[in-house]
Amino acid sequence: MRFRCDIDQCGTTYDFRTPFTKHVRKEHQKFVPDGAFTTLSVSASPSPKQKRTRQVPEGFVLVDIAPSLDFEPVNQGRDTSVIKNSIRTTEDASRSPVADVEKITSSMPIGSDQPPPEEERRSAKRRASFIDDDHTNDRTIRAKFCKPKPEYQIQQSTKYPGQQIALDWLSENGKRYHDWIFEVLIGRWGGVKPIHRGTCVLCPDEWRLKTPSCLAPIRDPSLLPGPGAVPLVFSYSDYTTSFSRAAAWFQGGRWPRSGKEHDAFLGADKLEAMEASHTCHQQHCIVHLTYEQLDESLDRKRCALWARSLRHAGHSIPEKCHCHSPPCLLQHAALTTAETYLIQFDVLHQATGFVLNIMHKRPEGHQFPTFESCLPLTWGTSNSLVAVDNANLLADAPILAVERPNQLCRWCPKLKSFTTLLGFWEHVANKHVLVDKTILLEEIGRSASLWRPYVFQSSKETDSLRAKLVTAESDTFCWTDVEAWQLRCRRYHPRWRVDATRSNSIEQS
Repeated sequence: MRFRCDIDQCGTTYDFRTPFTKHVRKEHQKFVPDGAFTTLSVSASPSPKQKRTRQVPEGFVLVDIAPSLDFEPVNQGRDTSVIKNSIRTTEDASRSPVADVEKITSSMPIGSDQPPPEEERRSAKRRASFIDDDHTNDRTIRAKFCKPKPEYQIQQSTKYPGQQIALDWLSENGKRYHDWIFEVLIGRWGGVKPIHRGTCVLCPDEWRLKTPSCLAPIRDPSLLPGPGAVPLVFSYSDYTTSFSRAAAWFQGGRWPRSGKEHDAFLGADKLEAMEASHTCHQQHCIVHLTYEQLDESLDRKRCALWARSLRHAGHSIPEKCHCHSPPCLLQHAALTTAETYLIQFDVLHQATGFVLNIMHKRPEGHQFPTFESCLPLTWGTSNSLVAVDNANLLADAPILAVERPNQLCRWCPKLKSFTTLLGFWEHVANKHVLVDKTILLEEIGRSASLWRPYVFQSSKETDSLRAKLVTAESDTFCWTDVEAWQLRCRRYHPRWRVDATRSNSIEQS
């Protein structure tokens, strides 16, 4: 059989029924609605044993016609169509309910009961497979019309050879480490909790290991770090970047991040560059950050210019913009860097009572009608976004700088000092095993009280050491807790032999 499509004067012919049916569904879908195909049992030859089940449109029938017979639809419109009288339908075929759609089917029997030669059958099979692969295969169509996947070079880690750089930035441990650093900085320089978003907290890189007490000699606000100062740096594992990008990576948007977002964060080629944006437009702020594309980040500059022009003209400033998501904080953007510093120290004073000697006077070259140095703002409304919630104030923020204690061992014959508290505890627990356990516990508790201010303020100490320090200061502290710490030192291994004579002489002295 040969099948010819005469829908809308198409005229395409097929050797097999499957490509013909796919052709009708794909090219003439507007003429044949969905669900208009039914299964009919049609005999391909006069032999009653050879029957094939084929799918034809509902209301269509396979007919035995001459190859030279040509069909033309009576009406070329879409609404109505009829089948010419020259088509011989079967006696059992009834009128279809979709008679308002153009219906045509044709079959052209070869007129011989013998199958075609082997070569002709192979040629027909190749033509059918060609049509299937290039026109009707869904996977091939998706491969042709979908965007190609970007190919780029993976950056290798120099610290861990054979591994992608910054791979630990996808882990939960990296996020916890960043959140802890963020909590320390915002409490030290802002006196607020991490959920605070009312005012900016500026922290340039030169303040990373300092406390507000180091600003005591400064009186002029112009001597504070400006927008051009070195931004705060964050380093974790084998990758280092600015703290604003790290905060936007760990806090802005969804978590955990995907591998494609990780490659874009590292600046891979053929991927959209992602950067951190300050919605407050203050260069060193660690609070108001978002993670977005580089083009959107650059487009925010016009909002800052608009807010400052409104303040310069004496007009009221809206709270947020309507151009970006998340919106720009226009009232924060209208403040200068010196004003933002003074407002930050005013909030710090409300939280801890710490007072700096910086003068709250109008600096030279101030271009705005008013000068803001404390809350509430004089040009802001009652519901201004530049405000602070008393519930977010942190009363025990570390303000004064604490130097590292000088720890000495009173049992060693020579003067021996320790730079870490954990090193001193390892020395006591493994070196002086002949000293009474009660005396050793008293010495460990005394050193814990001495090191407590430094350990809880320093960003170099770990959470496990802080937990041990709290245990050493408790009333239920005993030698079992020390053994649970598993203090092992390579120099003082448990197999180290103690000179009993020397130890006894030291204890008697």
